[in-house]
Amino acid sequence: MIVKFNIMKKKVNYGQEMIPLLTALSVLSITLIFLGFCLSMSNQWSIILYLVSAFLAILTFTGIWSSQWGKLILRDKIFAKLQFKGNETMLDIGCGRGLLLITAARHLVDGKVIGVDHWQETMEYNYTSEMVQENARIEGVENRIEVINADAQELPFENNKFDIVMTSLMMHHVPDGSKAIKEMVRVLKPQGTLIIADVGAHRFTEELKSAGITNFQVERAVRLFFIPVKIIRGIKSKTQS
Repeated sequence: MIVKFNIMKKKVNYGQEMIPLLTALSVLSITLIFLGFCLSMSNQWSIILYLVSAFLAILTFTGIWSSQWGKLILRDKIFAKLQFKGNETMLDIGCGRGLLLITAARHLVDGKVIGVDHWQETMEYNYTSEMVQENARIEGVENRIEVINADAQELPFENNKFDIVMTSLMMHHVPDGSKAIKEMVRVLKPQGTLIIADVGAHRFTEELKSAGITNFQVERAVRLFFIPVKIIRGIKSKTQS
């Protein structure tokens, strides 16, 4: 008798954002349902509690959807704006658990993607560089990535290093967005591509123009937690160094 074991391959995990907030919303929603039940349906306060509970449940679901599906839609729209030769040197700023970083590495043959982040625990995120490495190992691209602890406002790279610089949902966390933009443009090669996906990314257009970015494309990508996220794509001018 031959016994076959079905060993499931470990799946990548790109994380769930805002877990403490979503947990609090869930607990509050359930508590309000319980209180409404105790008051009985005939009581007008019971109806109000049920309505508030339903609203909180919708917020919770929206937060889960945003992390599990919404950011994947955003990723796909970002990569639809990129063309690969397979030998690019790329930078992902604020790489989190490696969603863009690993997707980029899968497009490369002999290129390389560097991901930078500070991986500080916040209410929204609690990721580590080890999580990125594990996801890359599962996807089989660990030899095409590198992760570095660094600040977007002071990137530890020489001028004109990268063919593509990208960042997603990072800029609204940066204290000095203007400084971060100057750093992105500094490390980008002339004729290189810069992509910023964020809440109201179009607000950076004038700063990017001043820094030497041209040929803009702006697209409304997806709503995450009810907030519209836009993608802005531009090219560094040949004369900019």
